[in-house]
Formats: sequence, structure tokens, C-alpha cells
Amino acid sequence: SDRIIVSWNYIIKFFRITVCISNTDQRDSKCVSFLNTDSFFLRIYYKDSIRDSLHFFDSAKVLLKLWDNHYHRVPDLVVIEGPAAGGHLGYSAETVEETARRGYDDEIREILQIVHGYEEKYACTIPVVFAGGVYTHEDILHYLSLGCAGVQMATRFVVTEECDADPRYKQAYLNAKKEDITIMHSPVGMPGRAIRNPFLTEREQEREKISHCYQCLKKCDKASIPYCITTALTRAADGDTDNALLFCGENAWRLDHMTTVPELMAELVGESLPDSKK
Repeated sequence: SDRIIVSWNYIIKFFRITVCISNTDQRDSKCVSFLNTDSFFLRIYYKDSIRDSLHFFDSAKVLLKLWDNHYHRVPDLVVIEGPAAGGHLGYSAETVEETARRGYDDEIREILQIVHGYEEKYACTIPVVFAGGVYTHEDILHYLSLGCAGVQMATRFVVTEECDADPRYKQAYLNAKKEDITIMHSPVGMPGRAIRNPFLTEREQEREKISHCYQCLKKCDKASIPYCITTALTRAADGDTDNALLFCGENAWRLDHMTTVPELMAELVGESLPDSKK
């Protein structure tokens, strides 16, 4: 359990800079976002191998080599975001289905080998964290056994008392059934995982009139997109769950009760919380 707790510290400490390669139809979709120059955080998405010929480990190889050659730097943290994650995905819908059948442990091992090479070159430790579909203590142990330093989780923490999401948003998670968790096509050009609700069903039938553009995307044709992504997510934050885009992880349907962060953390590290703490 100590190793798991340390992993959470890594996530908090190094979540500063994102370098991502996204799976979109636009070739100029590579993005680099810098928050400061003291350290950087590398998030690796899996690009569809058929369309883009770029695997998980190729993404890691390209990005690590780029920073090594140009800046003589390595990341403080590498996060592998798998296809079971919530929200926008760096995968095609077909790849999501394929990896659901065969798993992606082999890709994780490949990335770990690549990162290890840079650890040796720079005589340092680069934690590799896995994200996407991590739900139980056993899941965490599995990814640690592969060689990951920790995991990144979100969905399970939505239904905690400490989470500041609107209560109606939390209830939408608790009400969701397995068949409600769906892969949708986002206006940003990427597939995403969300809870099917009246909003998604209606947008598949007809476009929503867009009265205001937030200029949140460089390339966005408001005359053709089915709805405004910013408006849809803002409604979710406001608790208007029937008229919003409700992003969630693959296992959101498994949630059936509210909890607290101490109770959830005790479960995740395989410990029992004393009655006095519950």
C-alpha cells in the first residue's frame, strides 16, 4: 500500500505540463501545452495503428526522443491513458472495441522498456502511471505488477462527498446502467465515452442551434457540428444532466452508492477503515 500512496504523491507533484498526440482526423492535431519550464508531464495516447501507423510505444519513443534531442530533458512523469478512460479518447471506436477484447498489457510493457532506456541514460527515475478503467484494489495491483509506479483515477472519485460536482451530476453516475455507457463522436473530432441521456439521443437526430461561439477550438464549424462542446459541458457542471454531455469512465455503471475519499482510499489500498473514521 505504501507504493500506491507514493504514486498518488507523484500525480499531485508532477501534474504540470502535458504533451499529447491525439487520435483525430486532422494531421495537425499534435499539441504541446506548457505550464512551466521546471518540469514536464507526458501523457501518451494510442493512435489507431491502421489509420496513423503509430502505436502506444511509438508515441512514447517519438516524444521522449524529441525532448532528449532538442532539450536534453526527460519527463518527470509519464501517464499512459488507456481506451477505458472517460471523456475524449485518443482512439478510434474500432480500437476501443479491439483492446476491450485483447487487452493492452503488451503496449504498457513496451512503453516501460522505452522509458527504462531513458532512465538509464539520465540516471534518474521516471514514474509511469496508468489511467483508464482502473476501478479496484486488484486493478491497481495488476498495473503495479506490470511495472507501473501508480495509477490515475477519476470516475470513482466523482461519487464522493468531497467531490464538488453538482449532486445531480453525481446521481447520473449512480443511475447509469452498463448499456448506458457509450462511445459518442464529439464535435472536436474525437470519440469520447459518456453516459447516454436525452441530450445524446436528441443530438443524433438533429443538430442543436448554436447561439454563441466561445472560440474554444481553432477549427470549429458551428454551422455543421451537432452541438457546442463548451455549452454541453457547462450544462453538466451546472447539473442540467438531461441536456448535457456527461463524460464518464468505462466502469461508471458499477457505482451504486455515495462514499467518502477516506473510505474509498482505504478500499483502494486494500485496508479497512476503522469504524470511528467512517
